Amino acid sequence: MEPLLTTKEAKTLQMTETNLATITKKVNRVIYAEWAFPGAMGCAGTTRVYIMDGEDLIQYETGMGKLYDKIYDLINDRSDKKYTKETVFGSLSSSKDSLKVKKDLPQYFKSAYGGFGNLAWKNKGVKFSWDDKNNSFIFFDINNGRYYRVRCSIMGVYRHLRSQFASSCSHVL
Repeated sequence: MEPLLTTKEAKTLQMTETNLATITKKVNRVIYAEWAFPGAMGCAGTTRVYIMDGEDLIQYETGMGKLYDKIYDLINDRSDKKYTKETVFGSLSSSKDSLKVKKDLPQYFKSAYGGFGNLAWKNKGVKFSWDDKNNSFIFFDINNGRYYRVRCSIMGVYRHLRSQFASSCSHVL
């Protein structure tokens, strides 16, 4: 079955220090972010950040390095649960107490474990619909009346996230 709506794809750009400075100033406009630890299944050692810029959805990507770590700190510190390497590769399922919230920063994001060393964050103010055929989430921007597509890095991450974001998702396609 084909989607009943037209979605706008994100423009993909390489992350730079300048881009990161802009994202830091407008972190509440981040729609979705993924971060994969080195050694994770799929896109190991990479990160992607989707942010609204006017009427455009921009996807910034980067691999390991200084920007990779800065993005992790920027998003993870503003999420409902703070993940660490130990909680991801240790006993994540039995160690909910070790997922600590940093109370001194606004909590813009719902965090989720994407499986096999992958983390993801969704803006709490955005409601996702899902598109299983394309392993992606769809959201509607009430400011401009358009639908946008957020593509997960790999199918396995998408499948894990869909169930974790279920309370803020609906299948409309």
